[in-house]
Amino acid sequence: MNGSARWFLLTALGAAVILPTGSGLVSLLSDSVTVTGNRAESGSLGSHDLQVALGAADCDTASYSDGPVNAAVDASVDLSTTDPFMQIDVCLKNNGSAAGSLGTTFDNVMDIEADICEADEDAVDSTCELHFDGELADVLDVGISASCGSAAPLPLSFVDLVNGVSFFAALDAGDVCEVTIIVRVSEEASETALRAAQSDVLTWDIVFTLEDVAAP
Repeated sequence: MNGSARWFLLTALGAAVILPTGSGLVSLLSDSVTVTGNRAESGSLGSHDLQVALGAADCDTASYSDGPVNAAVDASVDLSTTDPFMQIDVCLKNNGSAAGSLGTTFDNVMDIEADICEADEDAVDSTCELHFDGELADVLDVGISASCGSAAPLPLSFVDLVNGVSFFAALDAGDVCEVTIIVRVSEEASETALRAAQSDVLTWDIVFTLEDVAAP
């Protein structure tokens, strides 16, 4: 036979197959088997179920609910001192199956002028009229401490908590946390700001939130 490749005849199972030898191999015999019955099922990432209790002597034995709950706190603000004028103690429980980051924000905030403007307020407060916007929130600080995490540093601006969530602790599934929130007049408030904040009425809701723990 001419050419660089030599050929031989292979008889397999009654069939004649011609294969080349040397370079230029163009065909191989092959076979395969299949393994069936493979299955994978993903589990749940877990869920959050944040519950609250007020007025409990012990957060471990408190009676929790999904809320909302009414703290019924009505405080008078002495603008001449930075001592806390309000303290709210709550118990929180992660009744879900996933750990989360615990945070708080203020919602439904109303800061309005009361019925009477003080004599020295008109000069610094252009909205010193009944039901106009107030300035009390602008001069307040908030402190947060929690048994399940380190205390947030003071001062936390009241306005900052209106604008976003401040996270202060991690809460594992099934765990409880005692949280204390205090409100006081800011040490950084100017004399002008304090004068403008006179005769104002401030109301708000405290919203606690439990969100996914960020991956490292």
